[in-house]
Amino acid sequence: MTMKTSLCGGAALVALLALGLTPAAMAKTPHRHYADPAASAAAAERAEMKNEVDELKQQVAALEDWKNQQAQTQAQTQAQVSDLQGQLTQANARADHAELQVAAEIQTLPTQVDADVAKHTPKTDKIYYKGITLTIGGFAAAETVYRTRNNVADIGSNYSKIPYNNSVLA
Repeated sequence: MTMKTSLCGGAALVALLALGLTPAAMAKTPHRHYADPAASAAAAERAEMKNEVDELKQQVAALEDWKNQQAQTQAQTQAQVSDLQGQLTQANARADHAELQVAAEIQTLPTQVDADVAKHTPKTDKIYYKGITLTIGGFAAAETVYRTRNNVADIGSNYSKIPYNNSVLA
């Protein structure tokens, strides 16, 4: 914005100087033929103003060149930004594809692990749980005791007194 303002300001200054010179030149009488010291001073002032206007024109041209260079640099930067945005889009697409592949691998991983564990576990009748091995086997007992007469004994009673008639407790 400042470059545009300075260019407009320079152009306005040049226009004012040009308009300022034109009425001053018309106001003088062109019929004088003698050497007037005021006229020579005015001529010197005009020459100085012309030099100043030429310098301002050169500055305006330099500013326009600088503006063109800035526009070209901005266009190159914009092209680089659009190229990088395209690369970013491609990288995001590749990342999404890789993420989907990983998710698919995670879905199949438990079944593969179960199959490998089943393949390598020994085929025994034992149960393994947290470092403890349980072996299934042994017997089941369903024992009962039935007495018709009291012998004051347990399973291992004396069978010599059958039918216990001689016993006081019978």
